[in-house]
Amino acid sequence: RTSVERTFSRLKEHLNLENLTVMGAKKVKTHLIKNERISKLTNEKSILLNLNKGLELIRKWSKFKKEIKELKKELLEIALKENIDENILDLYRKAEEIFEEKKLDDCPLCGDSNKAIDEIKSEVSDYLKAAKKLTEVREKIKKADTAKRDEKVKLKELFKELNLDYVKENLNEKYIHKQKEKLLYNESDNYDQELETIDKIEEKLRNYKKKKEEISKYNEDIEKAEKAFEKEIESNKKIDEILQQIKEFEDIMNNHRNDFIKNLLSQLSGLIKEYYNDIVIDNKIEEIHFKNKKDIVLDINFKGYKGENNDPRKILSEGQLKCFGLAILLALHEKSGLSLLVLDDIINAVDIDHRKNMIDLIISESKKDRQIIITTYDKLFQEKLINLAEANTAVSYYFSDELLLKEANNNFADIIKRSTAKNDCRNALLYMRIALENAVYHMAEEQKINVPFKDEMRKYGLSQLLKSVIKSKKIIYPVKELLSDIKENYNYSMLNQEAHFWTETAHRIDHQTLEELRDKIIAIYKMKDLNNDCLPDLNKLKENGIEPVEEESNKKLVSAGILVKDGDDYASTSKWDDIKEYINQT
Repeated sequence: RTSVERTFSRLKEHLNLENLTVMGAKKVKTHLIKNERISKLTNEKSILLNLNKGLELIRKWSKFKKEIKELKKELLEIALKENIDENILDLYRKAEEIFEEKKLDDCPLCGDSNKAIDEIKSEVSDYLKAAKKLTEVREKIKKADTAKRDEKVKLKELFKELNLDYVKENLNEKYIHKQKEKLLYNESDNYDQELETIDKIEEKLRNYKKKKEEISKYNEDIEKAEKAFEKEIESNKKIDEILQQIKEFEDIMNNHRNDFIKNLLSQLSGLIKEYYNDIVIDNKIEEIHFKNKKDIVLDINFKGYKGENNDPRKILSEGQLKCFGLAILLALHEKSGLSLLVLDDIINAVDIDHRKNMIDLIISESKKDRQIIITTYDKLFQEKLINLAEANTAVSYYFSDELLLKEANNNFADIIKRSTAKNDCRNALLYMRIALENAVYHMAEEQKINVPFKDEMRKYGLSQLLKSVIKSKKIIYPVKELLSDIKENYNYSMLNQEAHFWTETAHRIDHQTLEELRDKIIAIYKMKDLNNDCLPDLNKLKENGIEPVEEESNKKLVSAGILVKDGDDYASTSKWDDIKEYINQT
């Protein structure tokens, strides 16, 4: 087998290129045969480079040798010309030091004049300069000799590497040129292109090996993926079976849920109707039905209307739907027996009349031993709810600018007191009117007092309302007396401060008058729920204090918010402090 075949065989064995095509193998073999000579020349090129290096070293060595010879000749010439004697050189140096240190005008030895001194100085200086030059030439000879020895060492190592005889006769350019002639490699020839071809072939072989490894890896990954895919198909079949079972179970549960909710809502229909009719003013519900469909559908019938059942979402207004939703929520809560109820912004889109009924219903529900949390953006709704609720049964909170939850005191009486203390006349009078109208409206509605409208647009007039309430026998005398006082002695139009916003006369009320009016209106506001039955007990409490009052009377006064029981003892409340002055025997 030829060397090319052996080389190709070794390449195949090394690269393990089993998947090389026949055509590809032939191309590689052809290139190797063609470049067999280049393979040999590549090795000889390295030898030639070393020979060139040796040639350069010989030239340097010869140069240093010649330089040393010339320097030695120069050294001899200087020594002979200047007649330098090393034994007296130190004496000349000492004389120069003396001339430099003493600065003498006469010779220190013989006393000759300056002229003789100058001649001596010149002679000493010339002698030392010649000696210095001699020293410099010796240093150059020393350096050249050192460099020559270094080049000689390098030559010796290079000759050893090239297997050449290192003898003095061979240390010349002629010997090196003779060795170069023995080589096939010629520096004038250009083999770079063929060498580049060899490099490309080797690069292709490396790429073939790399691709083969990648393909082998991909084959393994494909086999693994196929096995995983088969397992996934089996797993998906099982999952489909489980999903089908889950769907069947879900359908059963949904049907059961719908049946359960329909049954529950059918039981709640009476409660929903009751709650809704308590809120709305007209168009009250007669019946509520639930259709037996997949989704729960609720239909309603109204009192006084005949015909088919109606979908509340299609016939009720947005405000009525809010009321209907609240009715459903309250009914579900009643049925659940839970003690906590959260109502989120329930009055949105609800008009004023229905809001009043909502407030009454919420207050009524809060008395059923349950906790009700209400969120709202409506300040008026918040204030009405807080002030209509019984004392100590409702609290109000708001978020500050720092997003902190803080307690808000929305009680009309407290707002009036705070505004008066701050000399905020406008705000105090505004809330006095609100509190007065609230109390009078409340008494008129609770006692069912017939109050004629002032006109169809403005409904109640405050003067007409006060007159009607004062005439009623159902109102306790202290309240009547205070209302009469306000009606006769105060211009109650000043309570509407917002109507006089742009006039200075709206603020022209002295502080004493403001405080008197404040105390009277607060007393009316806090006595709005009191009736004639409790008046005797109030008179006894004012006359005799708490202790002598009978236990039964005390219980009545606790229920009215006048007293509070602490253990076995009773104490008066702020409500009593605000109304005590106006309780009398009449």
